[in-house]
Amino acid sequence: MRFTEIGTDLVIINEANLSNKLTDDKIHLIKFGFEHPTEEKIRKVLDTYPETNRFVVGNYVKEYNFILRDLGKKYYIQNVLNRPGLISFMRKNNKVFLSIPSLTPEEKSFVLSYALEDILKNLEIIMINIADFEKLSSKFKNWNGNVVLWKDENEYL
Repeated sequence: MRFTEIGTDLVIINEANLSNKLTDDKIHLIKFGFEHPTEEKIRKVLDTYPETNRFVVGNYVKEYNFILRDLGKKYYIQNVLNRPGLISFMRKNNKVFLSIPSLTPEEKSFVLSYALEDILKNLEIIMINIADFEKLSSKFKNWNGNVVLWKDENEYL
């Protein structure tokens, strides 16, 4: 398991910070947070951070898929805040970034109480609240994925 830190290993690039290079270091994951994704904006991110090969999208999945499919970059689909339908979301997306804080209360309870081990078999990245992670840390011991620890005061991803 590898911890992925918000703001360092995982950053959001949107219209507001597109023109500012956030760091000269390699960024492990970049989440596209554009209100209106365009090929020009995405190519600007790719040119600014050429070492980054893994990206996250939440909204506008079809638009991002259309733009990214030929660029040879790996991207994950992140579930959207409080949008029910976890099972259908998991079925229709190949590469999933599961955000536990984004789940409905019922889905979160189900995942953390019953399904976490099975879900981890099919994921590379999961975001989980620190308190939940501490309670369930033994389930992550032999997992080879990335854990993003979310704090309530973090900017919501």
